[in-house]
Amino acid sequence: MRTLSPQLRASMRQMVERVVEGCCRASGAEGQVEYRQGYPPVVADPAVVEAVRRACAGAVGAGSLVSLKPVMGSEDFSLYLERLPGAFVFLGAGQPGGRDYPHHHPRFDFDEAAMALGVEIWCRSAFELLDWV
Repeated sequence: MRTLSPQLRASMRQMVERVVEGCCRASGAEGQVEYRQGYPPVVADPAVVEAVRRACAGAVGAGSLVSLKPVMGSEDFSLYLERLPGAFVFLGAGQPGGRDYPHHHPRFDFDEAAMALGVEIWCRSAFELLDWV
């Protein structure tokens, strides 16, 4: 199960168990819930997000930034964010012109030139967070 809220995630197992129990009781059946804990949601620290946003704007210009709505993808980076404040950045590295496929697609490829931009954003973010600017 994936949620966008750690609080909701903590209560989901019990909620599903209650639904299964109620459906089984209503229909005279038996049921069992097998729950596998996946990665928690990626919850970014607002102060880090703003510092990284400034770093990104410095690298590509504020007009090139896109704020995304929350996505239900799974990411192990979330485990770091449970221990330390941080932020997650999507670095636009697609190959336009008919070769722009999503991650995990067999024809996925990325523009390797974007890696240099990613390093620049990391460095600028470090300077922002260390208040070296």
